[in-house]
Amino acid sequence: MLIFIIFKSMPIQNLKIVKKLKFLVASKSQTNQQIVDQVEEDAQTHRIINNQQEREDDRRVDHARQELRSENELANNMSSRKTTALGISVVINLILLAALLITWYLIFLHK
Repeated sequence: MLIFIIFKSMPIQNLKIVKKLKFLVASKSQTNQQIVDQVEEDAQTHRIINNQQEREDDRRVDHARQELRSENELANNMSSRKTTALGISVVINLILLAALLITWYLIFLHK
């Protein structure tokens, strides 16, 4: 009779243990799912931050390129102006030299 009672009570205890195990497994599963959700959320946040940072870096690079283009255009314009000024200076010097030679010719050799 005692053996019958022991065997009869074991399934109830086993059922309680199974219920506790199910609860523990369910809560562990829920905890794991929360961890997975948090990791996915963190990953999404990092992707957003990285995308924003990349866009900001791209803007900086574009701005730097635009400044470089402007500086190059300014340098080209200055170079062109210097070349033009040098050309004008050479022409004026040639005209003055010709005038000087004509003047010397008229003063000294024309007599």
